[in-house]
Amino acid sequence: MSSNVYNGAAAGFGAVASAFVIDAIGELIPWLITMTTIIFADLVSGIFKSYKLKEKIRFSKAVRDSMAKFCTYYSVCVCACFTQIAAHTDINISRDTCLIVCGIEAISIIGNILHWHGYSVDFRSVIAFFFAKKFGTTKDVVEDMITEVKQKI
Repeated sequence: MSSNVYNGAAAGFGAVASAFVIDAIGELIPWLITMTTIIFADLVSGIFKSYKLKEKIRFSKAVRDSMAKFCTYYSVCVCACFTQIAAHTDINISRDTCLIVCGIEAISIIGNILHWHGYSVDFRSVIAFFFAKKFGTTKDVVEDMITEVKQKI
């Protein structure tokens, strides 16, 4: 008799868990496509930067690094999506998490593009500048934001 109870509980848990995962995957697919696109754009900008600066291009290392980013970002977004579905909240946690990931990758893409044009951007100074503007502090960080890099091409 107790094995019937265990089997029934396991079947019920399996049905609930599969419905939960199906909902999460349905919520996650658009963000997965978005993340894949922006990580691919970062890969292309990195390869193009190396080509323009006449650096050695190792395609296997570039793809490996991009796949590592993808796995990390995907794990973060899956965790956020599961949290959003489990919490039944109106706050769109999965969207906000994906936008943060896209922002991080956008910073990398902008850095790659500026680097092959001969500029280096200190994004910590940029963030400090925006916080200084937002909160009205008088920290002088404008000079440190963008510096010209001397390169021999």
